[in-house]
Amino acid sequence: MIFSVAVRYSGDDGFADLEVNESVNNGSAPDLGRLSVLKAWSDADPPDAFE
Repeated sequence: MIFSVAVRYSGDDGFADLEVNESVNNGSAPDLGRLSVLKAWSDADPPDAFE
């Protein structure tokens, strides 16, 4: 979901440019979360056959 939001809000249409990166709580920059944590979650719980 976070990656979908980052793609949707790319800053090209007047909305904020939301990015996933390593900075969080950095004032006015619209960062969504730590990319390394999202990758670690993905590695820890890969999609199964149902997904």
